[in-house]
Amino acid sequence: MKKFLVTVIALSALFWMGCGGDDDSGGNNDNTVTVTADTMTAPAIPLVYDDPVWDNVAATSITLSTAAPLPAPPVKSPFGPDKSLAAPSSVDVQAIKKDGRLYLRFQWTDSDMSMKREQWVLFDIDNFNFTHRTDLGEDQVVIMFEGDADCGWDLWNWRLLTTGYQNRAEDGTILNSDITWDNGPNRVASENSTNDPLRPLWFPSSEWEFIGDIMLKSERVSFNTVYPNRNNWTVGQTVPGWYINDDVDWSTNTESRWEITTAHHYDEATNQYTLVMSRTLAGQDDDLDLSVPDRVKAKVGVLDDHTDFDPGSSERAFSADFWLDLP
Repeated sequence: MKKFLVTVIALSALFWMGCGGDDDSGGNNDNTVTVTADTMTAPAIPLVYDDPVWDNVAATSITLSTAAPLPAPPVKSPFGPDKSLAAPSSVDVQAIKKDGRLYLRFQWTDSDMSMKREQWVLFDIDNFNFTHRTDLGEDQVVIMFEGDADCGWDLWNWRLLTTGYQNRAEDGTILNSDITWDNGPNRVASENSTNDPLRPLWFPSSEWEFIGDIMLKSERVSFNTVYPNRNNWTVGQTVPGWYINDDVDWSTNTESRWEITTAHHYDEATNQYTLVMSRTLAGQDDDLDLSVPDRVKAKVGVLDDHTDFDPGSSERAFSADFWLDLP
């Protein structure tokens, strides 16, 4: 599979923090922002974005910056032409630690929902050829926690289309220049492409009547099915660049890669996203055990219609380090 999320060189620059320099169980001896987890009441499972327990939990505004936090040359990705893209300047964070689980809630502003990742656009009806819009991405949130002295960071990555459709975030680890996803063979979404630069691999079963950004695996058909009906299509019609694997029962899936459950909502009236993530504190064997420390160093990022973490782009913004207190 071609690159899924990250530019490895950019990640290496972005998350290189040094090894063994902080005692995470000690006091806050600098000006680093602290988010303290509430311990009173746990949200209900399955998660909902507007659980009333959050009304009694303090929110901390975390400043975000599009600049690389460390000296590294910017690595740009192409911007989508459809709008002026800009990551937010801050995100509000709330946290709850209860009954062996960590719950995190994020709220931020975005001008719209973006989930047209790598869309195909028809330009030639006779030959049924498409333009592959690899410049289009999706809205994302990334939260990571500093691990042990070898510089591993536990990473939770929510993406509106390719994880969020099934109310999941992807769990992995960043170590120096490498990102390794946790154990689990399944995927919430798969790329809808082959080596052919002019055509997607699959088409929606509704063919030219398809409207929207989401194509399910159970509702896809092949090129040979669609091609005879190509004259019913119109130049400019689109086919999603990813399809959702709806043949997996995600409500019972226990793979480490997908153990982070989520709920999200976008309010069109206020342009505000609300996202809730939750995982057991201990996690599984390939996770950072968050049940051990009483505080952990963290970093959060928000991506607007984007695919990777490259520094210097207006579409992505990350925080400086902050403390997450786990009383």
